[in-house]
This record gives sequence, C-alpha cells and structure tokens, in this order.
Amino acid sequence: MVRTLSAATSLGLFVALLVVSPNAYAGDEAALAPASPVRRFVRVPAPDGIQIRRYNKTDGASPGKKDRVVVHYHGTLEDGTVFDSSRERGHPSVFPMKKVVPCWQQALALLHVGEEARLTCPPETAYGAKGSPPRVPPWETLTFEIELVGIH
Repeated sequence: MVRTLSAATSLGLFVALLVVSPNAYAGDEAALAPASPVRRFVRVPAPDGIQIRRYNKTDGASPGKKDRVVVHYHGTLEDGTVFDSSRERGHPSVFPMKKVVPCWQQALALLHVGEEARLTCPPETAYGAKGSPPRVPPWETLTFEIELVGIH
C-alpha cells in the first residue's frame, strides 16, 4: 500500500528538515543557534514608580539602612548604553546602603542575599536633575541588573 502525504504535511516535513539539516544555512550559525532562554521573573511591589523584577527567590537576609551591601550590577541608560558595571570589572562592589541612590535603597531592602533582579529607576529615584556626569545625563531613567551578593 502506497501512502501519499498531503501538501501541508510535505511542507511541514520539508521545513523541519531544512531547520535541522546542518547544511541548511551553511555559514550562518546564528540561524541555527538555539534561542536564548527566557528568564522568568516576579514583579516585586515597590514605591515611587520603581519597577523590580526578581528572577529568583532565596531565604537569605535583607539589608537594613545601616548595612553595607555587596552587589554585582550592570547599569544602562535608556538607550542601552552601559554607564557602569561591576560585572565588566569582574568583581562585586561594596556600598553603604545610605550612600546609594534612593531606587537602590528601596529595592535592595526588598531583596534577599543571593537574589537577582532587574530594576528600572525613574529619574527622581536615580540621579535626578543633576545626573552623574559625565556618564549619566540629567533626568535619565536607569536600568540595573543586580545581584545581592552579601551584607556587611
């Protein structure tokens, strides 16, 4: 008995073979590379228009106002320009909680050691009208990928 495939099934098989075949896009490895995984997050309620997306939950301690925090971070401007990054330097930074921008003070108080999050900081909770010359202009919304590594 001979079975014939419908046109839709034939097309589906052809597309599947084309995608799986290592010679399908010779020289175009990006077309064959698997898609990067989507990071799942939970929105953490925060005041003052701060957006916090927490990627993982731990039972670690949370910092208080008088603590010093050990943080890995990657900060970008609205256009995606990196203005500061402990990740690029290869080691985390240590800051007194009372010396970081209000956005960080509020967000870090809601996180636990070991957690990673993405912060979107409105200008009023970041560097405001002054900016942080020469890298952060006035009234800039900032985005940070942060990891709370420890508390001192």
